[in-house]
Amino acid sequence: MKKTYTLTAVARTFEQVARQIAQYIEAQHLAPGTKLPAERALSEILQVSRSSVREGIRVLEILGFLEAKHGEGTFVALPPLCLLPHRMIGLGPSPAEWRDYYDFSLLLARQVILLSAARGNAYDQSSGSDNFWQCMLVFVYDLAERLDATRHTGLWYECFDMVVQYGPLLQQEPPFAFQELIDAHNASDRPRLNELLNRLACNIYHL
Repeated sequence: MKKTYTLTAVARTFEQVARQIAQYIEAQHLAPGTKLPAERALSEILQVSRSSVREGIRVLEILGFLEAKHGEGTFVALPPLCLLPHRMIGLGPSPAEWRDYYDFSLLLARQVILLSAARGNAYDQSSGSDNFWQCMLVFVYDLAERLDATRHTGLWYECFDMVVQYGPLLQQEPPFAFQELIDAHNASDRPRLNELLNRLACNIYHL
């Protein structure tokens, strides 16, 4: 009988160390531009080898968390939003960064919703959830798929799903009934859509 094997993903050492370094930066409140301790010091702090620290630092440089300056050292950086580095290492964004993700998500949503409405694409699917934010996640994702906007689809889902997962949205009262957004979309009512989306954008100041 032919054997079958199930592969289980196991976090590699450098991934674990990258996560530890990111958590150290967060715990120490190291702002962008702050110099990171030397490899030897970090290896002692984290109780891992210097080679693992070096590999972990390299991962964080690639993700944009750190910036190496020749002859000066390694410095904390502000990672670019589009890479979703927090998602990749399983570390939640700071409150300020979370607001940036929320704002960026709404920019994507506005583009997809208005384009779909302009093309007269009626939406009649159910998200299977009574939660406003989960409905929003599925709604924009479905519209982007229908528009064949592959980049928007993946980026929207990753970004907004992280916003929902790490932020206070699920505990907040939505600014309007979600059906209002669907009705405005299906009626291709651009002024009404902009009004509702603006209310979502303003909602960030109450979170």
